[in-house]
Amino acid sequence: MPSRIIRDQSRRSKTLDQLSDFAERSWWRLITICDDFGCFEADFDLLISDLYPLKARKMKPPQIAAVCRELQQVGLVRFYTDGEKIYGWCLSWEKHQRARESKRKYPKPDECETIDIAKSRQVAASRGKSRQVAARARAHA
Repeated sequence: MPSRIIRDQSRRSKTLDQLSDFAERSWWRLITICDDFGCFEADFDLLISDLYPLKARKMKPPQIAAVCRELQQVGLVRFYTDGEKIYGWCLSWEKHQRARESKRKYPKPDECETIDIAKSRQVAASRGKSRQVAARARAHA
């Protein structure tokens, strides 16, 4: 995994200042799991194990869901689906990180459907349910 850049101006970010302490801590950890294009798989169980590996047994998906909602509400992350999985994309990634020559690990956000992570049907579909359940969730959203 490549190193990531944290710029000193982030201390004065009005966007980051809107986050709860837990959401901001999660944001900094999230940066370390993104691919070179600022994308990540947004399955809550995976996020728990990736972001908080030493606390994974204590944390529950609703805690990470709340963080994802916060990040989406302040405009740091956009969530999208390719029909099977839900992904996240850090919206200002290109502004703050150096681009490298690499292959995408996840689908391009602009080629997929944007979703509101707070919608419970979408969240249920993202938690390892079958393709049919995910398709029904999108149809009713």
